[in-house]
Amino acid sequence: MKRTPKRRGFTLIELLVVIAIMGVLAGLLVAATIRSKRAAQLRMAWAQLETLAVACENYQAWYGALPPLDADDTENFEVYRALTWPGARGRSLVGWSEKNLNDKGSMVDPWRTTYRFKVTSVPGGRDRLRVHSCGPDRVDDGGAGDDLPPTLVTSE
Repeated sequence: MKRTPKRRGFTLIELLVVIAIMGVLAGLLVAATIRSKRAAQLRMAWAQLETLAVACENYQAWYGALPPLDADDTENFEVYRALTWPGARGRSLVGWSEKNLNDKGSMVDPWRTTYRFKVTSVPGGRDRLRVHSCGPDRVDDGGAGDDLPPTLVTSE
């Protein structure tokens, strides 16, 4: 009598348990990746807002006024041109890469929404330039909601 060797292997239950564990681990990894991407986008937007504020202050120091802003210019072309065009000093005030521009050539935040520029007058005849991002929801809540708080530049 010949004995056939018993086949050794995994049962269906064992395989399903392993697949379930791998699914849970993959879900945790995806959630962590999404959180880190959002944090990186926020850091990038903060850095870009600071860059824009410094560029506006430099523009003001060089030309004695805030960058031109047209109230009807929702795409901020004039501000962008003023900050990136090589001026009297022969260099641009902000080195903006192509990935930070939309297809129309406007400055955009990490969520592909144009940065908002607004000039308001303050007592004493000075102007204040307000720069802010609409944040991840892409809705201009005027600084509320998940908008990034504005960066302010005041004229002298």
